[in-house]
Amino acid sequence: MDVRRRSRSATLFAALVALSWGASGTWGEAHGATYHVDPVRGSDQASGLSPDQAWRTLDRVNAARLRPGDSVLLARGGVWNGQIEVGVSGSAGAPITFGAYGTGPRPVLERGDRGIVSENQRYIEVRDLHIRNTGLSGAWVKGGDTWRFDNVLIERTGHRKDQGGISWWHGKNLSVSGSTLTDVTGDGIWAWQADGLRLINNYVSVVQGPNADNIHIQHARNFEIRGNILSMDGPTSSGKGNMLLANSDTGVVASNTFIAGNFGIGLDANNVVVENNHFIDHNSASWAAALNMGSGRSRNLIVRNNYFDGSRVGLSLFELKGQWADSPVIRANMTVTNNIFRVSQNALSINGPVQYSGGFTDNTIVGAPARDWSRRGGNVLKEGWQESGLKFVQVPPPWKGGAPCRAAATAAGKDKAPSAARASGARSGDASGTAAACPGM
Repeated sequence: MDVRRRSRSATLFAALVALSWGASGTWGEAHGATYHVDPVRGSDQASGLSPDQAWRTLDRVNAARLRPGDSVLLARGGVWNGQIEVGVSGSAGAPITFGAYGTGPRPVLERGDRGIVSENQRYIEVRDLHIRNTGLSGAWVKGGDTWRFDNVLIERTGHRKDQGGISWWHGKNLSVSGSTLTDVTGDGIWAWQADGLRLINNYVSVVQGPNADNIHIQHARNFEIRGNILSMDGPTSSGKGNMLLANSDTGVVASNTFIAGNFGIGLDANNVVVENNHFIDHNSASWAAALNMGSGRSRNLIVRNNYFDGSRVGLSLFELKGQWADSPVIRANMTVTNNIFRVSQNALSINGPVQYSGGFTDNTIVGAPARDWSRRGGNVLKEGWQESGLKFVQVPPPWKGGAPCRAAATAAGKDKAPSAARASGARSGDASGTAAACPGM
């Protein structure tokens, strides 16, 4: 590797460790035209510029010559069959917004190929919409730049070709926040080659399809995945898990709650901090683990202050077989520190021809005899491996972490969230959970 490139990578990683990506940027306000759409009282011959002059159809929306700063607002309680085709761009400080007006439930887009579709457009906001019952993905964006989905509900999408909820291809600066994706066929959120990815305070649950994950990320850079609840706790045809993060570089996975399925995170990425997450009951298969690392070659992973709660295995390093085999598996400079492990088998399992270095320090093992906490094979790299400061207890110590109240409230309000009461907040030995952390829930 070029020395300058290595130095830049190290600098980025150091910044992540120090700041853990706590800051969030905002876009400036813009003042453009606001168009209204009402499927009952509207007319496509009207101006659209007020509720009593609303347009009626999505065809009129798709034909509009929108400009940066414009908004298209759909009437709450309205239902449209079809999709919004985003063919124009906003600009920095003046995004084009698709949202809702009035009172009542979110406007519904349904029974189209997709709900939102776009290629090569920039500075777009989609908020307060309900997308359901589409044959392909709920939203499909290729080559996008600076898109934000906020408070969007996507359900029962992708049934024709397993295309899931939100599909993002070859773009940069995608933000999905405060949104719910449930019972979709295919991956809940799919991101392929995403530079600048932010997934914040979402609830994604019980996707369908044999290869489906709640979130599936490939070739991402500069990512922040924070405050989400991802659950596979319910009937599903998926043989996978909550989040796959592969072939990616430089980011943080923090304060999320992962529930059930075969894994919380399947991880193959460089320069990543995984911290303050709650991993619950990953036991579906004989190979299940909370943090599963079975392919690839990666460096600089920090796993700290997580609660591995009720899973078969905490961290599992192994070599995949068959189609996805990638030998040798390398995990260099992996630091696992200040975590709590309440697992049925091993806190740490290293199996097969895995090469690794780093350390397992100052962790707490709950309920396991000292001799049984780990299963280690593989080979230690020349950088070495340290184990120290282990604590063995019978009762879990107090811990704070997992998803915050906003995502937990979203989950608790959904019929498909049986584990919501366990999904977040302050946790002590008796699982105080969401109710204690989020008053009023």
